[in-house]
Amino acid sequence: MLKELQSLVWVEKKITADILEKLQEVYDKKDFAGYTNLFQYMVKGLGYSEATASLRQSCLKLLREIPALKEKLDEGKLSYTTLARSYKFIKNLPTQEKTATLSSLENKSSRQALQILESSTNAPEIKVKTRQYKEHVRLTIDLNYDDYEKLKRIKALRSHKVQSMEELIRTLIVEADKKYSNKNFKQSQSNNPRQISQRLRNHLLHKANYRC
Repeated sequence: MLKELQSLVWVEKKITADILEKLQEVYDKKDFAGYTNLFQYMVKGLGYSEATASLRQSCLKLLREIPALKEKLDEGKLSYTTLARSYKFIKNLPTQEKTATLSSLENKSSRQALQILESSTNAPEIKVKTRQYKEHVRLTIDLNYDDYEKLKRIKALRSHKVQSMEELIRTLIVEADKKYSNKNFKQSQSNNPRQISQRLRNHLLHKANYRC
């Protein structure tokens, strides 16, 4: 069974390499099957999720700029996951610095690579992207490794109540809303004469539909 699993993993890596090669051909020919760009083609034409399409596109950009990375991937020194996740950290660096940074990630696990990237770059602590739809809002949140580990610890501590990250986030939102909507909520005292009370602040925010 283990040998069969190992063989399947090898096949998976080979398929990923083949897919990226074909996507590169599509990009070179600018034939997106009627879609505006490669990303849109991957999402709407091939059925990838936006997250997966973004990772594929990140790999392609780095492979186009640094062709020698293909050999590193083939040899197993770098994984496609590490390469894709590295892009947002190094995309604005000169090619030589990109190459040096990626070399430092060779033979590292995805987690180790992420820690190295976060410690060596000025990546934002938390980055939130908002996309509004007709009936819902999509938030995409980039966390650094430490914050993600904290979130996982909170989830583990509440495992008797929440089973997923989605449930945890919903629970935290509900708890915060109840706390700040509570008329008896008291803000810590301040010597600043211009600071209004939390109760008055909540009242004004509510009247302004939380758009202040």
